[in-house]
Amino acid sequence: MAELGNVRMALVQFSFSNGNIVPPSLLKRERDIETPFEQKERKERHTGVAFIDPPVENVSIVDFLRDDLQDSGFELVDAFYQPRFNPKDRAGKRIYHMVRFVFVQSQHVTNLNKEFLAERDLLLGGLYAIVTEATWRVRGYMNPFFRNGQAVPGQRVLSVNLNARVPLLEDGKPKLVWKKGSNGERIGDAPVPLAPAFSLRAGENALHLIAIA
Repeated sequence: MAELGNVRMALVQFSFSNGNIVPPSLLKRERDIETPFEQKERKERHTGVAFIDPPVENVSIVDFLRDDLQDSGFELVDAFYQPRFNPKDRAGKRIYHMVRFVFVQSQHVTNLNKEFLAERDLLLGGLYAIVTEATWRVRGYMNPFFRNGQAVPGQRVLSVNLNARVPLLEDGKPKLVWKKGSNGERIGDAPVPLAPAFSLRAGENALHLIAIA
């Protein structure tokens, strides 16, 4: 589990192959495609401790975002989109899409510009669309918080990384699936709406996954 009491910043990051999933509100906050040098530097920057690893499939983070982060006093302070080269493509032609939302404890929020404040509700709307329309494979890390290149004692950065998107909707309607038994046999009289298997929640100063019946 991850303790939340000393979390100063929370990063929620999504990676996916379908560019149509990028929220329109983030398209004008697009950054240049990641360079090979930046990719190498990012992969070498592993200083945190994993608390969800190996990753868990079919997770919803809706309640974590809408209730837990807000109740813990976090505010959205940045969001952006960046195309990145797929490291599995040796030819360097295929890309994937990354969107990141940055939350900070409200007592540490300063100097947000008027343009961002005017866009913040739209950005949050794009985030909620991403998480309500699909489930995700989740990894979680707790990293040191750095200021001016130095780690700040007692303060951490929570990183929630999501990929392997599973849509919950089909043509705007709930996607229907058959429930299966232990031997793969169909259960019930009709297919039911696809639903998350787990919910990421924060409680008692810790982050944990709750199985959904």
